[in-house]
Amino acid sequence: MKASNRRYLEFISAIEDKNLGCTRLKELIKPVEKNNRGYKGIIFFAEEDIHIMQIISRGEFNLYGFKNKDIRRHYPQKNSGQISRLLKRLRLLGLIKRAVKSYKYYLTVLGKQVILAAMKIRELVIIPALNY
Repeated sequence: MKASNRRYLEFISAIEDKNLGCTRLKELIKPVEKNNRGYKGIIFFAEEDIHIMQIISRGEFNLYGFKNKDIRRHYPQKNSGQISRLLKRLRLLGLIKRAVKSYKYYLTVLGKQVILAAMKIRELVIIPALNY
């Protein structure tokens, strides 16, 4: 009976609640303000946002984290201040987190989900649909 209850609870927990996804999406796309400074939300079709998502989702950054200078290496048209503001924006939106007593950043679980979803939609739906 215990195993049966466990399987049933696993089944119930696997049912997706679309309200949570809608709420998270709304939080990601709306602008955020901190210390009288505005930061725009994620725009999933903006080239800059796609580019930064591709950079921070690289495998080596998943293992070791990334710093401002690591992002600049892959995004040479931005200076250190611009990258700092970009990292602050991603942090406020909850896509990345800063390691304690360090200048390293890591993707959050939400960040991984958002980037994966954005890349899938772009590569598997939008680009093939526009080929016709």
